[in-house]
Amino acid sequence: YVEGYLSLIMGEEKVGKGVLAAWTIARLTRGELPGAYEGKPSNVAVIADEDSWKDVWVPRLFAADVDGERVVKLEATESDVLDVKAHGQGIVDRLKEHDVKLLYVDALDDLLAQMDVYNAKEVRNALRPLRRISDELGVAVVGSKHPNKTGNTMRELMSGSAQFMAAARANSMLAKDPNGEEDQRILAVGPGNLARDTWALRFRIVSKKFELNGHDWDQPLASEFEKTI
Repeated sequence: YVEGYLSLIMGEEKVGKGVLAAWTIARLTRGELPGAYEGKPSNVAVIADEDSWKDVWVPRLFAADVDGERVVKLEATESDVLDVKAHGQGIVDRLKEHDVKLLYVDALDDLLAQMDVYNAKEVRNALRPLRRISDELGVAVVGSKHPNKTGNTMRELMSGSAQFMAAARANSMLAKDPNGEEDQRILAVGPGNLARDTWALRFRIVSKKFELNGHDWDQPLASEFEKTI
């Protein structure tokens, strides 16, 4: 992710975007994420309307050894889902209150309620509050998206208007490793306004079993990272 800017991560459903996000969030809360905040445990906010918080996100984060005191769940109080236009100031206030360094949105399209994601002007206007939030607070905003079913380049695979990629400063694609085993994944990071070079990470999704709140869990965990390009 890029501090102070919007970044996007694409990936098919169930490929492991949430698992990778949980690993990243956990490392950031522990001060173990390589980069600007290494050695500086930081707070993270999550908007997660796609998967259950209690049944999916909590055990997933626990498996990644998160510092739960540093994770803030953002949700609307007067509606079913957050809308960045309607609730933008409320999001800003919560991020300031908790001194958040990363806001993860799963999934980004859910936050842009009642909008034509293929209309360039609508997308640009809808993303403006998120870009303002990240710029004003110096917060990294990462939004997850599902890709198009066809396409050969990252731009072609980006679902919706090309303004999504134009607005983001870093774009990445998560997929199964075509040359690896079933549990191997490749995260490919494409060029952006602040990231001109392309690079990729290979990692595995392994099983982690543990007991939490009186229940036995078997959760996926991102592990064994290596840079490939």
